Amino acid sequence: MTVKKKPAATTTAATTDAGNPSRAPSQWIELGRVVKPHALKGALKVMIWSGSGDNLRPEIPLRLEHSESGTMDVSIVRAAPAGNCFHLVLKEISSPEAAEKWRGAAILAARKDLSEGLYLEDLKGAQVRVAGAVQPAGLIRDFYVNPAGQSYGVLGDGQYVALFLPEVKFADGVLHVPAHAVISADSDE
Repeated sequence: MTVKKKPAATTTAATTDAGNPSRAPSQWIELGRVVKPHALKGALKVMIWSGSGDNLRPEIPLRLEHSESGTMDVSIVRAAPAGNCFHLVLKEISSPEAAEKWRGAAILAARKDLSEGLYLEDLKGAQVRVAGAVQPAGLIRDFYVNPAGQSYGVLGDGQYVALFLPEVKFADGVLHVPAHAVISADSDE
C-alpha cells in the first residue's frame, strides 16, 4: 500500500470534532459524508466510512450537519448501493436545490440506534502498536478517507495507519496493526 503525496485539503476527511459541543463522540457517530446531489428528486450520493450501509435503514434517524447549512434531522425513505457509495433518498429533501445545500455535510446517527460494532469514533485517541515494534507508533489523532472509501488513521508527522485491513485488531484501547499497515505520506513504493 502506498501513498504518493500528502492528502490534498480537498480530500474527504472524517473528523470526530470532539471539541464540538453539539455532538459528543460517545453520543453521535459520523457514518460518512454527502458527496453530491443525485438525480432530479433531491437524492444524495453519500460515502459511508464508519460502520456499513446496514445502518442506512428507514428505522434509523439520521442527522445532517454542515458548517454553512446547519443541522437537520432526517428520515430515510430509501438507500441503495451505488459502487463504493450509496444513493440516499430522504423525506425532508425533495429537490436538487435542497440537496445541493447539503453537499459535504456529515451524516450522523445516534450510537444507540446503530448496530453493534466498531466505528471510527471509537478509534480516536487509540494507541497504535505495530507487530514486532518495541515502542507504540503513536495515537490516532484524526482520520483520512480516500475517494475509494478506505479509512486511514492519522498519526501525525506524515504517518498514517490503514484501518481497513483484516489483520488490524482493536482491543482495550489499543489498535494492533501489522508493519505494512503503517505508511508514510512521503512513501513512493
